Amino acid sequence: MGNVQAPVNIFYYDAECRFCVSLARMLRRLDRGGALELRAGLDDHARQAGLAEADLQRSAYLVFPGGGVLEGFFAFRRLSLLVPWLWPLAPLLWMPGSGLLGPRVYRWVADNRRGIFGCVRRS
Repeated sequence: MGNVQAPVNIFYYDAECRFCVSLARMLRRLDRGGALELRAGLDDHARQAGLAEADLQRSAYLVFPGGGVLEGFFAFRRLSLLVPWLWPLAPLLWMPGSGLLGPRVYRWVADNRRGIFGCVRRS
């Protein structure tokens, strides 16, 4: 029987943001089970999932093998279930009300990351 590769979740992030790149490096170290593939930028798979360059500059995205897509907070919340080292965060990210507050906190951090973390957009 041939070697069949398991479906992988693809995490897209802004390669021009130092904060995002640091988070991706951390995820790469924590994902010892190989549940994720991290991609720093738009590719054909992202386009097929309906993502554009402007989307990746605004938020991180998680694209599932079957084609489903989660953005921002909801992507990170799902990561807390996919990566065992993040399981301790899952109760906080999945508690009642987190689906209302979490996206607001995520949006504020994402919108202000350049000022907070010194990220600069390259032209």
